[in-house]
Amino acid sequence: MAQAALSQGPLLWSGEHWILYLRPPGSQVDSGQLSLYCAAYSPAGQGTVAYIDIPGSEGLAAVCTDNPDLADFITATMIRGSNNPFDRNLPNGQPPLAALATLTAILPGPSKASTTL
Repeated sequence: MAQAALSQGPLLWSGEHWILYLRPPGSQVDSGQLSLYCAAYSPAGQGTVAYIDIPGSEGLAAVCTDNPDLADFITATMIRGSNNPFDRNLPNGQPPLAALATLTAILPGPSKASTTL
């Protein structure tokens, strides 16, 4: 079997991208969405960016990160123009502390919230 040739272009970023959509059985609507980028390398440095959308009156729509420059970079290069559910303006302001505390528990190192995108 022939091995596929690797691109010779510049490296944009390196890391992991996890996507999660929650939908109750029988429902036609997602009850939550998460797009999580864990960057080992990027022009904006290392870090984690989480795009979160939990609909409803007690829900959360936010971008949380430990590196605001990385959040700007991921938004500009991976989100804008992609027509995915996070290709929109998310609300400004700090996300609720309970959501931030939960996110902090899964992020390596100190976390900061950024919703300025």
